[in-house]
Amino acid sequence: TPIPLEPPKLPSSPPSASATEYEKAHYQQMKQVADKIKNMPPPKPKPELLRKRQTILDMVSEIPLPPAPLDDLIDQLGGIENVSEMTGRSGRIIRNTRQKKLGDS
Repeated sequence: TPIPLEPPKLPSSPPSASATEYEKAHYQQMKQVADKIKNMPPPKPKPELLRKRQTILDMVSEIPLPPAPLDDLIDQLGGIENVSEMTGRSGRIIRNTRQKKLGDS
């Protein structure tokens, strides 16, 4: 039988003395499988999958996201120079103004 990719979830303690022989044997079998999986080397990355992953990450990074509502309101009112910060936020994300905003052509 093939070994699963993740170790099986074992109870925190072995079966009690009142457990059946089947339960005890099953626990020992699962413990051996879990130990075997834990000792396996990590799988080697596949170059094709790494390229696909990078392509997806590049595509996602190009998606223009709308500003947060509060930041959008501050921008519409003239920016942080003209609006007091009274929300108690400890910080504010400053967007790159050279990027197109959502809806710009």
